[in-house]
Amino acid sequence: MEPHATRMRKSTDAVQHNKSSPCDDPSYIFLAIGKYFWTENKIAKARKFMQQAIELNKDFADSWLYLHGLEKSQSENKNVEKLRADF
Repeated sequence: MEPHATRMRKSTDAVQHNKSSPCDDPSYIFLAIGKYFWTENKIAKARKFMQQAIELNKDFADSWLYLHGLEKSQSENKNVEKLRADF
C-alpha cells in the first residue's frame, strides 16, 4: 500500500487515467478508493465510491459486501435493509 501522504494522489491518478483509457472493470478502482476513505473515517465519501462501484458492475460482490460492512459498522439499519432489498 502507498504511504499515507500519496494515497489520495494515486487514487485521483487512477480515476483520471481510467477516464482517458477505460479499463475493463473500473469498479475495482472505485471500491479501492471507497475502502481508503473508510479507513480515513470519511464515511460519506466511502459510501459514495462504493455505491459507484456497484453501479458500474452490479455483479461485483466485493462492492456489495464492503458497502454492507460499512453500513453495519455505522449502525445504519435502514441503509442495511435497503441494501439487502437491492441485492
